[in-house]
Amino acid sequence: PTQLSEEDITACQHQFDAMARSRGGRATVESREVPLLLDRLGIKLTREDHDSLMSQLRTQRMEVVEFDVFLDVVTQFVDQPAAAPAPAREPAVAPAAAPPKKPTKE
Repeated sequence: PTQLSEEDITACQHQFDAMARSRGGRATVESREVPLLLDRLGIKLTREDHDSLMSQLRTQRMEVVEFDVFLDVVTQFVDQPAAAPAPAREPAVAPAAAPPKKPTKE
């Protein structure tokens, strides 16, 4: 299985913490929120993947998910071979547009 980098884990933790609630002293997210978290991390699920994930969570009777389980889910989808190359990530900040060129006199 693919091992996530520290940077990837930090990004996962940041997104997880933004949605997590404390239940019994443990930070968790509702299982139905997991696909949204994956999307926020740039992991786009097909309808089939989404349905399979939700079925898997229901089968395991997971109404809420802790961070370690969330990381397992992320790793599961990072490991899948892509059917098509993933689009390049856009930079977080768009580059500044070049100033318009002034007409030159000849």
